[in-house]
Amino acid sequence: SNYIGDDLLKVTDFNEAKRLLKNIAEFDTENFEYPILLKLKDRKNRVIEINDHFTFIAYYPEEDILLCEGGHSTDVSFNLKNGEGTNQTGNPDIIKSSANKKYRLNGHFGGQQCSSYFVQKRFKEGFKKVIELDEEFEKIMNVWLCVIGDAFWLNDNVLYLTENSSFGLDTKYFKIEILDDK
Repeated sequence: SNYIGDDLLKVTDFNEAKRLLKNIAEFDTENFEYPILLKLKDRKNRVIEINDHFTFIAYYPEEDILLCEGGHSTDVSFNLKNGEGTNQTGNPDIIKSSANKKYRLNGHFGGQQCSSYFVQKRFKEGFKKVIELDEEFEKIMNVWLCVIGDAFWLNDNVLYLTENSSFGLDTKYFKIEILDDK
C-alpha cells in the first residue's frame, strides 16, 4: 500500500498548550506534579463538565482536541469545537485516516487491558463516529477487538488491521470493507 500516515500537530509542551488554550482551559499547576485540568469550555463558550482529576498530556490544534489522562491511565479527550468527550473524540494518537480522509480509525484506552476502537466519517461539521468496531466484531465474528497492532487504509473504503492482544502469539489479521451508499 502507498499509505501515508497522519501527521497531526501535537503540542506536548504545557506552557505552549496553555497559551493556545487561553480562556478555554484552566489548570492547577501549584499542588500537583502534573497539570490538573480544572475548568474547560468549548469554542462556543459552553462549559464542559470536569468530574475527576485529569492531567494534561497534549493539545492537537488542527483537530482542536485536548488529550488528558485519567485514573488507571485512561484516555480522556475533549473536542473543543463541539464539546464532545472521549467516546466520540478518541485519542488523536490512534487516528489513522483513509487515503482521501473520508474515514478514519480512532479509539481510546479505557484503563483496563483493552482499548475501544471505532471508525469516524468526515462530514461538513467534522468527523463523527459511524461504526463501533468493538460491537461489530463481537456481533459478526465473536471476536473481541482488544488491541490493534498495525492498521492502514488501502483506499477510502478498505482498512487492514491486526488484533494482537496476545502479544504477537496469536495475531489475527482483518480486512474491513466499508460499504458506503455514497
